[in-house]
Amino acid sequence: MTGPYNAIRLINAFNGIRRIVPISNTVSGNKPDRKPTHFVPYATAQLSVKMRPKLMWLALACVLAVKYVDAAGCQKQSNKDIHGGQAIRDVSGRRESDCCQLCRETSGCKAYAWNSYQGGTCWLKSASGPIVDAAGTSIGILDGSGGNPGGSGVGQLGICYSPFHHPNYGSAATIRSVLTEDIKKIKSLGFNSIRTYYAEYFGQSIADILNEQGGVTAALGIYMYPDHADWIDAQINTAAAAAKRYPGLIKAIYVGNENIPPVGGFSVDSLIGYINKMKQKLSQQGVSVPVGTVQRYTEWVSGREDVKRLVNACDVIGANLYPFFNAGTNPADPVPVFDSQLQSVKNKFPGKRIEITETGWPSGGSTCNGSSQPRSVDQIRSYFQKMRDWSRSHSEKVYYFQDFNKVTNPGNDCENYFGIMDAYGNKKFDI
Repeated sequence: MTGPYNAIRLINAFNGIRRIVPISNTVSGNKPDRKPTHFVPYATAQLSVKMRPKLMWLALACVLAVKYVDAAGCQKQSNKDIHGGQAIRDVSGRRESDCCQLCRETSGCKAYAWNSYQGGTCWLKSASGPIVDAAGTSIGILDGSGGNPGGSGVGQLGICYSPFHHPNYGSAATIRSVLTEDIKKIKSLGFNSIRTYYAEYFGQSIADILNEQGGVTAALGIYMYPDHADWIDAQINTAAAAAKRYPGLIKAIYVGNENIPPVGGFSVDSLIGYINKMKQKLSQQGVSVPVGTVQRYTEWVSGREDVKRLVNACDVIGANLYPFFNAGTNPADPVPVFDSQLQSVKNKFPGKRIEITETGWPSGGSTCNGSSQPRSVDQIRSYFQKMRDWSRSHSEKVYYFQDFNKVTNPGNDCENYFGIMDAYGNKKFDI
């Protein structure tokens, strides 16, 4: 029941008339197809001139006292805060409209508070009271205050994003619509963070699309083009401009992905040079965003001296961890291998901020770089759910690989089957 409905009902009650007459929603004599949302208080005109202002003020007070329930299912109140329970986590760079969904996806969360700190911060709470006055702060309480049962959704997982799957990808004329369609699809699954491999596509900044859609932050990638230093510089400039234009939207910038020897063609010293250039551009813009690079688990734990120098140049490092490619992985319980890989990286570089920038499991394909692990929809569902649950109980950020199958005709290469959706955006399993 809405606030205006209650206000009008109060006015009519004072006038002795208990009915509210809706404006008709009928078309050609048919019955209304939805609940009327506008009401005509016929009796209001009968109030005395002396009484009408007083009653109108009373009605307005009733409207303002209503606890509105938003689309995500939270009762919202303005200029209030919650001084009870424990602070489960805080997520900065968010709009208030993001907070309810974050709470719903977080185990134990019953309510949130939001204020403008650090570009907008959702403070997730384990209790829904007591509620106190607090100017500039808004709260939301999960409908029923039941929190998240921990059995569905995406948890704290981010998702790796690339538009190359899309049938309409391939030109500047279509890129904005492709990116917009994809981000809307990703949001509809419940994801609120993505990792990209490029900062722009055909000159279109992905950050522009994320800002327009709202509710999704990004770890931006800088793609390393062999023999095209000017293209790399364009990516760096776009990323720096996005960090300046949209405070809180860009959570990290990763220069390069699996591109140092023996699998990549860029020397470590060359990569360090581009990392420093990215930092310099951010400094010139007057903004601070962590900068690093993404490499395979194998390179991070190699003990190579050049890799140590690379780590020292980074604010954050991204590790791609794949139990799928480990011959000793038990497919029914792959998490111990994942944990072991992550711990090995942490042991090599104690105190360094580490994010898991890729992990996943394919649903098909017969050629898999020597891996003999099973590949099926049931297997990818199981691994996704295990990573989702892992993300809820650990502080390290995880970006699941990936959103869509790489191509519309994946063939036999299992690399094309890692998507939780096919190339057309159809879910392989319920999220």
